[in-house]
Amino acid sequence: LLQSSNLQLLRDLGNALEEMARSRRPKGHSITRSFSVSLASLTKRLSGTSVQFVRCIKPNRQMAADTLVATYVNEQLRCSGIYEAVRIRKHGFSKRWPIEEFICRYACIAVDSGELDA
Repeated sequence: LLQSSNLQLLRDLGNALEEMARSRRPKGHSITRSFSVSLASLTKRLSGTSVQFVRCIKPNRQMAADTLVATYVNEQLRCSGIYEAVRIRKHGFSKRWPIEEFICRYACIAVDSGELDA
């Protein structure tokens, strides 16, 4: 089942488990060691990616299909900061400048530009 997965990580895990089942457990090799190696591999893979957050909005408390409770959705959007982010973007702050570019562009209006060396 793991080997037929669309995710490479699960396929690799399935292959490793099959190899472990076929062969005898080598000396000094344990489930803990296997888990540690797998965790290190996963950590290395995750550190090479960029972090992105996905906000899931639930349509109702019962998670029932085809039922949307507007007050519940509104509460989630408000509490997660979505409305505030949209309000800020609407006021013209839609571009997120890298700090170096911001300093280069606006250092001339700083009170003490010596404090803003990039």
